Amino acid sequence: MANDLANNPMVLDTTASAVFTDGRKIQAIVWVAPTTVAHTCVLIDKSGGSKKIWSATCAVANEGASITFPKGLFVDALYLNTLGSGTVYIYLY
Repeated sequence: MANDLANNPMVLDTTASAVFTDGRKIQAIVWVAPTTVAHTCVLIDKSGGSKKIWSATCAVANEGASITFPKGLFVDALYLNTLGSGTVYIYLY
């Protein structure tokens, strides 16, 4: 499946050169179904030098991770830098 960047949530299953570069507010990040222990997911904001937005490491196969930002997290740009396996959902305000 290709990344779906046109909907909310955005659905990512492939590392991308850019998820968005027009500044947006993130409500939540959800990583589901990583297949292998030690697989990682890393999201970065490349504006200003590859600032890490969020990362997680799979501790149990098929058990993902998530984070919510109740007031929203504004990022200038978002890149899926690393995705060992699974799917990432980006919920926007």
